[in-house]
Amino acid sequence: MAKPPLNVVLGLMLLLGADGSRADPLNSWAWRFPYPQGFTLNAVAYGGGQFVAVGDNGTIITSTDGYNWTNRSFGVFPYLRGVAYADGEYAAVGDGGVILVSSNAATWTQLPSVTGNSLHGIAGDSSWRSDGLPQFLALGDSGTAIFGSNGTNWSVVSSGTSNTLYAAVSGSNIGLPRYLIVGAAGTVIRLTTAGFIQRPESSVGTTNNLYAVASAGNGHVAAGGDLTPNPFAYTDYYTNAILYSLSSGSTWTNQQWIVDEFGNPNLWYLSEFFILNGMTYGSNGFVGVGYTGYDLEYHPAVVMTSTTGTNWTELASSTSEDPLNGIAYGNNLYVAVGDFG
Repeated sequence: MAKPPLNVVLGLMLLLGADGSRADPLNSWAWRFPYPQGFTLNAVAYGGGQFVAVGDNGTIITSTDGYNWTNRSFGVFPYLRGVAYADGEYAAVGDGGVILVSSNAATWTQLPSVTGNSLHGIAGDSSWRSDGLPQFLALGDSGTAIFGSNGTNWSVVSSGTSNTLYAAVSGSNIGLPRYLIVGAAGTVIRLTTAGFIQRPESSVGTTNNLYAVASAGNGHVAAGGDLTPNPFAYTDYYTNAILYSLSSGSTWTNQQWIVDEFGNPNLWYLSEFFILNGMTYGSNGFVGVGYTGYDLEYHPAVVMTSTTGTNWTELASSTSEDPLNGIAYGNNLYVAVGDFG
């Protein structure tokens, strides 16, 4: 098991019985800080009236309000990388192809793995019974794609690519019966009832890794990921940045990183270089979260916002002192999760 961060160790408080003279008083400990746990959280989803976040060492925590969280699993399952909700069911995936399912997010069942490849993301479609798409679509290394439905029925399908796939957004959120998938080297794939349709590189316009995707439900889709060019040499006047589509992912445009006459990037407010790990859409628009380690050494989190997905603004660096890995919207809240719990 990975060691918890130092602040977690220091935050453990000793609980002693009423009789301080009892033998072995040091054999009873409870986690106190950070509450409810301190392992890295990799993803969060909203559904069924609650947020569910998953992370390292099999961590699963839940919250109905986004403020108060309850531990549901700890050190029982492998590392978890993605979580989704669809039609009354929750599903989480992670390293070694692990798949967990739950009807309430409180108790979880680990299913037999259908792949040995690690799974990085998962999306759910609550309209799956009527639109002909799978209830869940999980994605991972070497182009791995897995369909899941009815809780226990999971199978590997061919995605048509060997590039690692990282994230997807469900058809019901796009406004059409499809999933939209993003991955390594600018991979963008649409899954329709007819199968997987990969967008040629020329129609996407980037070879950067894409780790996150979200949709406003009206054809407006945004994606982001590894947006870190060489910090010591600007080879182009424009550098690809966040992608957006106004046609449900059929065609894409780059929001370009504009470099001024002195060679300085001036589009983003603070971070010259950043990576977006998660993205969602809510009542106030798109939000992307991630990290930077170049200029903001003590505030490595990045939070980008956009009302339409086409023009993005970076929030102040004090948003978080730790990298952020995932974000979800629900109950009129945006909830982001990251390192150290």
